[in-house]
Amino acid sequence: MYPASKIDELRLGKIKPFLSVTSAIDKYQVESSFISRLGLSGDEQADQIHHGGEDRAVLQYDSRHYQQLKTAFPNSRHLFINGSFGENFVVSGMNEHNTCIGDIVTVGSAVLQVAQPRQPCFKLNYAFNEARISRFTQNNYKTGWLYRVLEAGIVKKGDTIKVTERPYPQCTIAKVQHCLYHETNNIESAKQLSSLEPLASGIKAIFQRRIESNHVEDWEQRLSGEDAQFENVSVAENENRPFEVTIKETGQKITVPANTTMLNALRKNGLIVNSGCETGLCGKCKINYDGDVEHQDSILSNRERERYMTPCVSWAKSEKLTISLS
Repeated sequence: MYPASKIDELRLGKIKPFLSVTSAIDKYQVESSFISRLGLSGDEQADQIHHGGEDRAVLQYDSRHYQQLKTAFPNSRHLFINGSFGENFVVSGMNEHNTCIGDIVTVGSAVLQVAQPRQPCFKLNYAFNEARISRFTQNNYKTGWLYRVLEAGIVKKGDTIKVTERPYPQCTIAKVQHCLYHETNNIESAKQLSSLEPLASGIKAIFQRRIESNHVEDWEQRLSGEDAQFENVSVAENENRPFEVTIKETGQKITVPANTTMLNALRKNGLIVNSGCETGLCGKCKINYDGDVEHQDSILSNRERERYMTPCVSWAKSEKLTISLS
């Protein structure tokens, strides 16, 4: 039996300031809306390069995810409420594991088709005051998904939403995400997905590029919004040299490449460093160090700099540096 549920909440968004950016993620409830090929009437997108369009007309999210997110991020549990992921359809029970690319879905008088997984960006980090939330939802299949509209119509709160056709039962949203972010070197899967007719053209292009170049994308900027940091210093301007970081507690050694922040290098090696760069809370990532540091932050006092550094913008003056993450 194909999944079915109901529209618990129907939401639209207006563009407005959102910390240092603009966004329509903060959506409000409505009783009904007309849905056309470009989405719900009255729903706006601030960034029309990465949001909106025929393959991203409507966003749906499983409201059951919120309880799991409250457990994973207890400090922000009060923020995980229906609609807080910017979804248009608040629905319970349909999720990334039981919904497939190409599914034909009826809701109200409209007919939709599942086109692609949502690719979460750093604005979720802003919304929940958590530096890792976008990465967590991407890695754990809790992103939601986007529809294209096959037949325009009226959608109302309380309408039944159900899958009526499933031409590609093997292609769940979670499977596509697994190939995008986890099993990235599976060329056979990339070939299959690059030619999957209902998959959004932008996602198919990612798999096609992997086939042609044998290169896997770096999602760091989308996930952490590194270029949106508030310290007014970019790595490119620093032209820093590579250096080696030793973790005092474990002895682990990590190379920080040139033109890469230490924060990103630590994260790419599986280390968790609390950071507020993505949410505007400067100084949250400060760590103890032993060595000679080129301080580039604008938040630490001279006295604090004797013990602490900010790995988001500062780096080692010499070839080696020891840090403590405890």
